[in-house]
Amino acid sequence: MPPIATFGFRFGYSCLLIAAFFTIWGCAGASRSIKPPKVNIIDLRLLEIKPLETTLRVQLRIINPNGFRLTIRGIECDLELNEQNFGSGVSGDTATVPAFGSEVVSVVVYSSMISLVRGLLTLPEREQLSYKIKGSVSIAGRTGATSVPFNKQGKFDLKPPQTSM
Repeated sequence: MPPIATFGFRFGYSCLLIAAFFTIWGCAGASRSIKPPKVNIIDLRLLEIKPLETTLRVQLRIINPNGFRLTIRGIECDLELNEQNFGSGVSGDTATVPAFGSEVVSVVVYSSMISLVRGLLTLPEREQLSYKIKGSVSIAGRTGATSVPFNKQGKFDLKPPQTSM
């Protein structure tokens, strides 16, 4: 074989081997399943009240049950209070949650003033505030972002704690 033909054959063969390596490596990494992160509300803060809209900052604790870190690229969620749709929120903040660790992420939730008033009217007759937050966490990976859903519900006590003397 002439030297140019040998070079072309070796170059083509090398490219084929490199492509096969990356295909096998990519498939092995893609087979790693992601357990959904656990999401808990840890704080709600009123940011702004406008005539037709209320804005809240919701602090979420993201708990990673996986043996590898998760890079969060964004979160979208819907919030219900006392079985009423309250608002929707998004966050484009990036956060890294360590393996078997946690990280706090802020989400801005937008609610109509009507939803806020409807929720506040029922508070005096309640001893607990029930909530439900559901949505998805966008997790960065080798082949792009993966959307992992979450769904959490719970209750907050509204009664002041009993003190004994």
